[in-house]
Amino acid sequence: MSSLFEKHPVLTLILINAAAIVFLVFIVEIFLRVFYPAPVATFGLPSNHNGSLYGWGFDPKQLIKLSDPDSCNVYIDRTNNHGWRDLDRHYQNRTGAYRILVLGDSHTFGLVVPAKAIYTRILEKKLRDAGYNIEVISIALSSWGTDQELEALIHEGLLYKPNLIIYQFSTNDLGDNAYYYLATKLGSKIPPQLKGYKPFYYELTDSNELVRKNNSYFHRPWTWGFLTSHDFAKFCINYSEILKRLYQFTVRHSPCETVYKVGANQFDQLQFLLNLDRSSSLYKFLQMRLGSEVSTDEINRVLKTADAQTKKIVLRVLEDRLLHEYWSRESYNPKKLDTSSYEWRLFLALVTKIRQLANTIHADLVIFPATDEAEFEWHVSWYRYPNTVEAKENFLSPVRALCEIMPKMGIGVVDNTLPYYRTRNDPHVTVAGNESMAEDIFNYLLSHYKSVFENYPVPSAAFKP
Repeated sequence: MSSLFEKHPVLTLILINAAAIVFLVFIVEIFLRVFYPAPVATFGLPSNHNGSLYGWGFDPKQLIKLSDPDSCNVYIDRTNNHGWRDLDRHYQNRTGAYRILVLGDSHTFGLVVPAKAIYTRILEKKLRDAGYNIEVISIALSSWGTDQELEALIHEGLLYKPNLIIYQFSTNDLGDNAYYYLATKLGSKIPPQLKGYKPFYYELTDSNELVRKNNSYFHRPWTWGFLTSHDFAKFCINYSEILKRLYQFTVRHSPCETVYKVGANQFDQLQFLLNLDRSSSLYKFLQMRLGSEVSTDEINRVLKTADAQTKKIVLRVLEDRLLHEYWSRESYNPKKLDTSSYEWRLFLALVTKIRQLANTIHADLVIFPATDEAEFEWHVSWYRYPNTVEAKENFLSPVRALCEIMPKMGIGVVDNTLPYYRTRNDPHVTVAGNESMAEDIFNYLLSHYKSVFENYPVPSAAFKP
């Protein structure tokens, strides 16, 4: 009787080679995963322990990779023993230190700075150099809202039994908290898939009561729509060491390079800013090159007779930056905070819950707003907001409201006295900006807690965590 090879020699060879390739890929994947794991960037993953609790997160001692979008300096770190970008921390207070727990988002995570330059690290060093035995424990992740910070306080923060809790506030917290409400709102422009970003959501009842609900959309179904979506591609890349490395070659260009591209949002932004006439040479050029890269020579030729300000605006807006994908005409003029809005009321309810939990362990609560004039100036520099007093005041109105309302709730607010400088190519705070943030918090703490801190002197054999 003839063998399979004799009957189908070509097919047999194809199957043998395919099996060998699959086996080789499997071996390489395991080898890389065990000995040379690729660092995970920015958000972490939704599948690990912290991810299952908060929507995304890192494992303990996980390798992470971050970079400065201006200099392209790359920072490789490992998360601490609990999966946070901080020093190793222990629930038991082994040195009898005064403990400050900081809850925050990407500013507290230190998205574009080396670990030693994060403001919480700088703050801890300043306090210890001043002679106080104080730990500044950081629990933060990029893109977190107040709701996730509340969850982190419940699941882990309270275990440290902190004496003081600092909640770092950003204005985008308001939308981040109400993500589920906004995604399901009639006529919403927010993609429906946003509903699945977190394993929970908080909402307000008609009687203004805060209610937590499990999010059934968090575990995305294995449907044909998911298998053919961009989300599935990201899913595969996140869980394959080989694909992570291959993905690096698909990056269009280094963020430090200045590349010009006519994106849809950029075209719309230039029409809006310059009130372009459809018959103008610039409008025709942008329309013809929509979706493609353009050179400075091409831009200069079409702007040969334009004034200096127009040239400046066009060159700035046509830079191929991720930030342009999140601009709209509606966002150009920031609105003054509506204190009756659902987002603001939900935010106040979440902060009230954080304060209640702090009270159960006799800890104070302080809010540190990371939103400041330097952030507004960053938006102006990219022509995302108009450079007017009204626009600036509207942009800062949530911070003004915090300064007015929080003290009435028994919550302190850190004063912004120094500029929190942003990188040119990204709205996150630079090394110098982190130093300013640490200085502002340091000054606030000494003006309000110095007499308390004096009861916590640094031990003679200084503790080094």
